[in-house]
Amino acid sequence: MDNTNNNVGSPCAKSATGRIVKGVGGLYTVVTDENPDLRITANAKGTFRHEKITPSVGDRVTFEYISEDKGFITDIMERKNILIRPACANVDCLVITACAESPKADLYMLDKLSAVATYNGISVLFVFNKCDIAPADELIDIYSRAGFEAIALSAASTHSDSEEINRIKDFVKDRISFFAGASGVGKSSLMNLLFPGLSLATGGLSRKISRGKHTTRASELYRVDDISSSTYIADTPGFSSFEVAQLKLIPKEHLLEAFPEIYAHSDGCVYKDCTHTGEGSDVCSVKKAVEDGIIPRSRHESFVRLYGEISAIKPWD
Repeated sequence: MDNTNNNVGSPCAKSATGRIVKGVGGLYTVVTDENPDLRITANAKGTFRHEKITPSVGDRVTFEYISEDKGFITDIMERKNILIRPACANVDCLVITACAESPKADLYMLDKLSAVATYNGISVLFVFNKCDIAPADELIDIYSRAGFEAIALSAASTHSDSEEINRIKDFVKDRISFFAGASGVGKSSLMNLLFPGLSLATGGLSRKISRGKHTTRASELYRVDDISSSTYIADTPGFSSFEVAQLKLIPKEHLLEAFPEIYAHSDGCVYKDCTHTGEGSDVCSVKKAVEDGIIPRSRHESFVRLYGEISAIKPWD
């Protein structure tokens, strides 16, 4: 009989709260609220398994101490959101790094990522890098008009105390942030500029990406103490693993909510069941806004394509 958790729930067990920052093989690392420098290794109570609940990195939890550095998770607090892959709960913001050239930005992928984030209540910041090679004015215009914050810079020549870098630091402060970017956009250079103390960790993850291999690894949150003790970042292994699985979370009828500027022009259509995909500008207010240049054509094209992808997903997939 396993007696590991015999004292859990006993009158003398001390209850505390914290956040899961790492999970491997059913063991979770919890940073305690009472002491951000104290990390507890914890198991989860068996009833979670019966209730089909799995603790996730990012979860706020209640736990009981078994010893000074070991505990037992007894409760998971209500989640703001939960992403499937990479597995993480309570994500606050997504920083999407891309370039105008070298490599050229895949607008559909950018729109897919931002749609997933927006639908899940995650704030989005676009950082367009390598602007010394090609200006990102057009990209800044597209995503600023869509309601997103967007920054242009060149990480190779930007100072760590520049206005652009400080804006990104302000955006992620006291939040859980994911950074996403295709290979070659300079995401690791940007992250090392932002968080020099984490250069070994982010560099190691990025090298896995640059080899072009799909590497499965556990999510982990890294605390950025030089910003604040409640600022956490995590790296993502490229674009695809972040966004594809999340598409199933966006019902077709709610896709509009993931495109703020399209949603804002969707209530003037002649027909209430307008899908804003194939209708003409004479009956669809969204299509009219596209033709008038109010909504960027690339954004509407991404909306139509995503609508088709989601419509094609079978309930049993």
